[in-house]
Amino acid sequence: MSGMVFKQQRIWVAGMFGACALLGTAVAAQTNTSGFEIEAPSAAVAPETLFVTPEADTLNKSQLDSLGQELSPLTRLPELKEFIKADYPASELKAGREGTVVLQLLVSDSGHVDSATIVRGLSPDFDSAALSVVRRFSFTPALAGSLAVPVYVEYEYRFSIQEEVSKIEQYVNLQGVLKEAGTRTPIKEGMVAITFRDTTADTTLAVPFSAYLSKIGTFPGQHVEEGRLVTFTDSLGRFSFSSLPVGRIRITFPIAGYEPDSAIETIELAKQLAVEYRLRRLTYSEYEIVVYGKMEKEEVGKSTLTLTEVKRIPGFGGDAVKVIQALPGVSRSSFGMGGIVVRGSGSGDSRYFLDGVELPMLFHFGGLKSTYNSDALSSIDLYPGGFNTRYGGCIGGVVEIKGRPARTDRWHVVADANFIDASIMAEGPVTDDISVLFTARRSYIANMAAFALDLLGVTLPMTVVPYYYDAVLRLDWRLSKKSRMFLTGFTFKDAMKFIIQDVRGGSNEVSTAKDEISQETKNQMLIFGYDTDLSDKARNELRFSLATADLSFNILSFTAMDFSAHRTTVRDELSFKLNDKVTLRPALDLELTPADYTLRILGATGAVQSGINGLYSDLGVYVNCDIRPIKSLLLIPGLRYDHYLELEKGAPSVRFTARWDWRKGHTLKGAAGTYNQSPEPFGQATDPKWGNDELPPTHARHFVLGYEYQFTDLISLDVQGYYNTQDDIPMSTDSVNEKTGKPVNLAPIQKGRMYGMEFMLRHDQGDRFFGWIAYTLARSERQSPIPYNLNSFDRATWDKDLWYLYGSDQTHNLQIVGSWRLPHGFEAGMRVRYVTGNPLTPQLGYTEHKYQYNAEFGYYEDLQGTPRSERMGPFFQLDIRVDKKFVYRSWILSTYLDVQNTNYFFYNSPEFYQYNYDSSERQVIGGIIIPSLGIRAEF
Repeated sequence: MSGMVFKQQRIWVAGMFGACALLGTAVAAQTNTSGFEIEAPSAAVAPETLFVTPEADTLNKSQLDSLGQELSPLTRLPELKEFIKADYPASELKAGREGTVVLQLLVSDSGHVDSATIVRGLSPDFDSAALSVVRRFSFTPALAGSLAVPVYVEYEYRFSIQEEVSKIEQYVNLQGVLKEAGTRTPIKEGMVAITFRDTTADTTLAVPFSAYLSKIGTFPGQHVEEGRLVTFTDSLGRFSFSSLPVGRIRITFPIAGYEPDSAIETIELAKQLAVEYRLRRLTYSEYEIVVYGKMEKEEVGKSTLTLTEVKRIPGFGGDAVKVIQALPGVSRSSFGMGGIVVRGSGSGDSRYFLDGVELPMLFHFGGLKSTYNSDALSSIDLYPGGFNTRYGGCIGGVVEIKGRPARTDRWHVVADANFIDASIMAEGPVTDDISVLFTARRSYIANMAAFALDLLGVTLPMTVVPYYYDAVLRLDWRLSKKSRMFLTGFTFKDAMKFIIQDVRGGSNEVSTAKDEISQETKNQMLIFGYDTDLSDKARNELRFSLATADLSFNILSFTAMDFSAHRTTVRDELSFKLNDKVTLRPALDLELTPADYTLRILGATGAVQSGINGLYSDLGVYVNCDIRPIKSLLLIPGLRYDHYLELEKGAPSVRFTARWDWRKGHTLKGAAGTYNQSPEPFGQATDPKWGNDELPPTHARHFVLGYEYQFTDLISLDVQGYYNTQDDIPMSTDSVNEKTGKPVNLAPIQKGRMYGMEFMLRHDQGDRFFGWIAYTLARSERQSPIPYNLNSFDRATWDKDLWYLYGSDQTHNLQIVGSWRLPHGFEAGMRVRYVTGNPLTPQLGYTEHKYQYNAEFGYYEDLQGTPRSERMGPFFQLDIRVDKKFVYRSWILSTYLDVQNTNYFFYNSPEFYQYNYDSSERQVIGGIIIPSLGIRAEF
């Protein structure tokens, strides 16, 4: 930038005749349109200090005639008509120097610059550059009245680096894509930073590197931060940089959740560089759910787990659903049993749901794996008690597992194989709005066991043939921004067969397989889901399901059964927000199950057969209401009615839940409600021959009071106390119906009560660790007017007013779970359990050496003491798991070792006792060590 300054405004012109005349008078300071700054002198200028114009000798006659007299004041100053840009001296520009050269110019009466001299210079290069261009400037001449006159002017020529920097153009010369190593998932919103290793490498830069970097840092999409040039990836992991200087650069990726990494690249002149980088995540936990805020809770006793946590817990073989057995309120299941006991209720008192539809079985045989593959799940919810009216037909607890839609970024394939089973999963997009997920799994544990026995040269007296399989196919379709639908097809089968050599028992009338103890189940389900936002205040969730279930078993042809059922389910819940404080949820929950079964039992006179075709149902309607009178208080009253066609009667339920966030991080909660269900065991209980078709629903009441404290974002404490009661529990009896005279095999004469405290100290997933400590102090008791085992106890000595321990009562249940992320792709975890032994009735032959010999049949009869007055030894188990991931550019290979019951060799926890012939001695029968070594490949 340049400018002209007039230092003198009283100018004399001397002619060849020596006469002098005043050409101008002082003019007040001003700025004209040319940017000249005009400055008036403070006093008249002495003749000897006057500037003499060289052009005075060239004045014409009229001008000469005016000599000797004073000219009119200047009426117009020179105005710059043509500015010529000086070349910025390369050496000065590269050095980052800038400044102003002050020159004196003699502007003739024709507007040309007749001469130029340096008044105040910068450097020879700057001065020379300025002089070379100002001599070619063109002005409008100064006027004194109407006369053009020559004048001296002082001109400032400014050299500014910013003017040169402004010439830098934007053009993309590096673009790339950032993805996760192994999964190939685009990393969105990830920082990409460039540092320049040699700032002098690009010799083509005309400006200093710091000025160049500052300029390109203003280009859209990139900025300068702590000396680095920074940009961020888009939703597809793409990024780009513009106008990078030539030379070597270092690219880094400071992104949370990923290992630090960098790359060295070379930028070449007039070339565009295209790159792709793969970053390793700190953890490759499958389908990790990142929570950026705490989900609003409604249920008092709900425990939610995500796959990030549960698949790495030792002792469960990577099965997410089995982890509910490590939560408070869930009793330890006996070895080989797949059911769960929640807060001391019966195993048949709890229900399992898949996306709101009842799931007939939660686990495959022996409880080894869940029937629904964990890879296809999004979450697992456990409601141990006090749940609201959404769930009916049960008096214990509820487990709901939720399937997930397929990932839509690309197609993924996962294969897994271990000692027990092998599975494969594929998922991906079909269109922008449609995605598909498929899983299939089959066990081969029988083959592995047979191979091991052959290798060891061991021959068993029986052949064991177990296997299971399951498959899931799910389609998700996003119909619009406000609605979506999904369709899930699910099937599984379990078969367990023991073929005992040299045994021929039972009768062909029962089964032709006299040497077999076998059981087989097969289920198919089709679930349709449709969720839509009807308006800003209303939402509807619909579930429709068709399912079939087949069950058969045979016990050495002494007892056999075939069961088949077809279930239709409709669940439709409308959520309507009446105002900011009230949300109403009315719903239908209809389940209709036609079933038929045949039961064959070998009696003294041959096989006794009973078959029935029945219609079973749980036709429920419910409504609950979320009321928030103040922000910190949530009240949920609810009503429900369930009708059971097999009973020809129904029962209402009234429930109430409350949560009060009385201080930040502190929550008080409570629930109370009534519950009911069709009598258990399902089907058999209401069979007119083997059960009682006049049984009423079984009823229960739940009372829960709890407290939650959030220590930090990751650490929380949950404490709950509960008291539950049950009435009309069916139990075996030998009574007779007074009206019909028929035997009554089951009567609703048993009561139950359960109470206890539950504690859970939980550390959610952090950078390196997650885990929890769960402790349950509980008591479960039953009361009945007759002994629970008519063959073992004398009715005359039975105390009908006494509360006896339930068979699965466990006073103390302590579980410690932890998992650590280690360097180099390793993860390690442990699970420690200590549980009070289950109650048992003492055998007097062992405890008091009392025996009773039956001479007629030649055996010792069992003499039993006070019912369930003894306990088995405590249960202790230590499980460990180690995972190692090998992350390649486009796939991930994992190996894992999961060992259950590692304490087997120094303490074998008792599962049951086996007594000798007269009960004088007993042997502890415990679990076995179960190692599972597997590999997993993810593409």
